[in-house]
Amino acid sequence: MMSDESYEVRRVIANLECRAADLGLTPTEVGKILLLKPGGWPLPISEQWAPIERSREARIRDLREVLQSVQAVVGFHAMFWLRRPNGHSGISPLEFLMSDSDALRALRDVLRLETGSG
Repeated sequence: MMSDESYEVRRVIANLECRAADLGLTPTEVGKILLLKPGGWPLPISEQWAPIERSREARIRDLREVLQSVQAVVGFHAMFWLRRPNGHSGISPLEFLMSDSDALRALRDVLRLETGSG
């Protein structure tokens, strides 16, 4: 029998799959943000029900939170905001997320401040 925690992790993964698709993220982009090997996203069903490393689970939860927060803050234009280069850095938020393993947590923290949840 599966534990409640296994079901919760599976719900988080399913929610991330939907949010990423809604925002136009490709499987390759999601995989890079989650630090997966090429072709690692979406996670195969067998991996979704198996125990997941805590660090991988944390990144999955963080990315889901970031995408949810971006949708809450930016609204309908979230898909475009993720791909629009920032005037100061010259790269888009999506490029930032894929370029640095610490970027996901940094953007999550900023969005938490913006939404008042941090």
